[in-house]
Amino acid sequence: MNEKKKSIIYFVIILLLAIAFVTLYLLDSNISESQGKDAFSNIVESLEPALHNEAEDQTNSDTKKSKSTGNEYEGKSETIVNIDVVQVIDWEKSEIDSIQIFSQRKDFTLINHGQPGEKKWSIRSPRVDQKITSTNRALFKLLNVFKHFKTDNYKTQDYSQFAKYFEYPVCEVVANFKDGRQEKLTFIRIAEYNEEKDETEMRTWVRVNEETVVYISTYNILERFLVAEKEFLKFN
Repeated sequence: MNEKKKSIIYFVIILLLAIAFVTLYLLDSNISESQGKDAFSNIVESLEPALHNEAEDQTNSDTKKSKSTGNEYEGKSETIVNIDVVQVIDWEKSEIDSIQIFSQRKDFTLINHGQPGEKKWSIRSPRVDQKITSTNRALFKLLNVFKHFKTDNYKTQDYSQFAKYFEYPVCEVVANFKDGRQEKLTFIRIAEYNEEKDETEMRTWVRVNEETVVYISTYNILERFLVAEKEFLKFN
């Protein structure tokens, strides 16, 4: 029920009550001694259907709002549940001995010296061999991936669909752990048609070790491993 209609009903009710009081005063000067129903009671009884309908409409309106709110909340909850977030990798940087990065640009290795202080890591390649300061932004962003590389499981695809692309990856990252373990990330970039945008866009996919699935990723993640060597030599 809209506000205008409710205002009209309230006005009519107040007007009828006022008439009831005047009628009561003129026709029934002693309510406690009157026989049968007084004028006020008769008026109130006549208003009961309208009052009942108004109350019922308000209840229904509140119920609808409650249900609507509930559905919206449930919908959001279902969305959160349906989006199964996957932790692509979960590497503890203190347990890593070195990170080898092979790309179409350049190859280099990041070495973890496992020593306290400013320069725990160093970068080594045919072109450079130097310690990295702990304040270096490129190193910080790369190490941050180890614990925060997540993706949506519903976008996971079967490896066989991308096998031919992984023969020529954009980048491979090999983590050598101090306990002898070795884990690998392999990135590819594919031009795919987006029906919603009606355009072709580049998408990044990653495979972990020899898993039979590939995960959707972002260029933001990939570029942390493609960063130029000189970026690791900066102090911030």
